[in-house]
Amino acid sequence: MTTFIISFIIWALLHSLTAMTRTKDWVRRRVGERPYQALYRLFYNVLAIVTFVPLLAVTAVYLPNTELWRIPAP
Repeated sequence: MTTFIISFIIWALLHSLTAMTRTKDWVRRRVGERPYQALYRLFYNVLAIVTFVPLLAVTAVYLPNTELWRIPAP
């Protein structure tokens, strides 16, 4: 469970850092306004997916029989 929590915290930090205005402004200054407008959201989503896959792998390996949440029947 500790491995999952640490992995999730790392993922959440990376996810939040890429969503910060400061990060967006830094990228905008480095690549220019037009490439930023065209590619930032795509890059952000690809990075979110690529970094989330290892989190799913950690979940599958370390928590194979652990119930993470229960959705009640309507």
